[in-house]
This record gives sequence, structure tokens and C-alpha cells, in this order.
Amino acid sequence: MAWQSPSLMWPHGQASVGGVKAWLAKNPHVHFHFTPVGSSWLRQIEIWFGIITWQSIHRGTFSSANVLAKQIRDYINS
Repeated sequence: MAWQSPSLMWPHGQASVGGVKAWLAKNPHVHFHFTPVGSSWLRQIEIWFGIITWQSIHRGTFSSANVLAKQIRDYINS
């Protein structure tokens, strides 16, 4: 599974629903996770990156950005 950038969706009304559904059908590797209106999505992203930092890359030494990206991908896919 290839790592994908986090995607954010904002409800723009019924006119775009068909287009979104068609795009999702062509891209089955993309999954959207919805949060309650009252919760902070930014805080959840901060927590996610904190988990990656402490469990995967904390105190690591990486020879390049590509090596770091591979470490993160491997952690996510494990």
C-alpha cells in the first residue's frame, strides 16, 4: 500500500456528491475519516504525528529525507 497524504473534505453541498463518489470509486486506496463537528481535527493530526515521532523516529539518525520517509511509511504500513 502506498502512503498517501492526508486528505481533508469539507461539505460543499449535494452538487459535488456524485463527483466525490466517482473519484473515490476510482481510488479505492483513499479512505476518509470524519470527525465530529465539535472536535479539533488539527489536534488529532498533532496526536498522530506525536505517535509516529515517539514510536518510530525518536532519536533516529537518517542519512536523507528519503530514508526518513521510508521509515515513516514502514511504520504506518506495519
